[in-house]
Amino acid sequence: MDSTAEQKQPEQTAPEIPGMKEALARMDPDYWKDKSHFAKREPSVFEKKIIFPTIAAIRNMTCALETPSVLVTALPLVQNLRLKRALADIGSVPEGQELVAAAANVPKINLNPDPRVSGGYIATSTDINGTDIKQLSLEINIAGIATSGTVVGALIHELQHQRQVENKVLRAYGEKNISPVEHLWYNRMTEADAQATATDILWRMKEAGKPGHWYEAKHSGSWVADVAAAYEKKVAEDPHAVENGTAKRAAFDAWFTAAGGAVQQHYNTQGMLTTPNFPKAEEMHKAGKPFGHLTVEDIEKIGDLSPVNYLKIPGGAPLDSEKYRGADFDRNQAAFLHHAHTRYAKIEKGEYEDLPKIEAAKSGVSAFMSPPAAQTRLASVKPAQVSLQRAPKIRM
Repeated sequence: MDSTAEQKQPEQTAPEIPGMKEALARMDPDYWKDKSHFAKREPSVFEKKIIFPTIAAIRNMTCALETPSVLVTALPLVQNLRLKRALADIGSVPEGQELVAAAANVPKINLNPDPRVSGGYIATSTDINGTDIKQLSLEINIAGIATSGTVVGALIHELQHQRQVENKVLRAYGEKNISPVEHLWYNRMTEADAQATATDILWRMKEAGKPGHWYEAKHSGSWVADVAAAYEKKVAEDPHAVENGTAKRAAFDAWFTAAGGAVQQHYNTQGMLTTPNFPKAEEMHKAGKPFGHLTVEDIEKIGDLSPVNYLKIPGGAPLDSEKYRGADFDRNQAAFLHHAHTRYAKIEKGEYEDLPKIEAAKSGVSAFMSPPAAQTRLASVKPAQVSLQRAPKIRM
């Protein structure tokens, strides 16, 4: 019997899903007809490969002049020593000890000595076999031409992604497959959680007698400082904000507005590429994988990784509000999403195409965008990767 006949249709039609009406309108090719060709343009290849890496190199070499020891990060003994110290600092507070434990499950953690690199990423492999989905981490890569505080902050971010992998919340298709733009929205949530976690642990380290890393983040002059400022402001307002989770929620929310919203926009491409490709989406559907929509409950599971689920505490904006589901993608991203949504809708109805079979496993990246701008690394993320803060791996 064809299992697709039993597929349950979502109770809500797409336009009724919070944020979907605005997203679909922006995907519509007619939306862009009267817009300038350069409206929200994608950076050129020259900018991505030459200009942005050069800017990063200049910034990183300034760091090297102030701290010459970072130049020998490429030496295995030095790299191991810096990583060991970073993990020891992270593990100096109880909340960081789980991250250190997670590090043991990552086959390889590197400090990249290339001065053109900033931020970090975690690379993963994903095996989608019908309704069975397995994800494993391959490596974490952190920019090595950086101060110890920057390394520690990026490493926390990436290790939180590792915990998301281990708890099956890094991607939203564990229990069901959601539409492409909802994958983009969910990716924002996991990235905001990773940075909120980094901010929270840096603060706790400061309170435990290791203030240097916190002050580096606070005075970085980048979007990371925006998130840190929101956390600190909440602590000043409520002396219990660290323990009750409201400070971490403030940091989470600040991620969406950091650098005037540029950080959120930077991750649009990465979020789009977390969507299963069409052959795998068809395979999921044929095997009976439910197709549905992203719910508040799906997002709240990310917060279960914290001592207090800060995504469930009262007082915050609804997790399906436009605050988190803004339709800010550019013309090229809109075209990608329009095509992806068209195919998704057909697959949901059981209308398949004769597409070539692909290999079961694919690698992904979640990347941590390095300060101060919405950076260049994401531009290099390939469809088979997911990066933490940089592509092609999972980055901060």
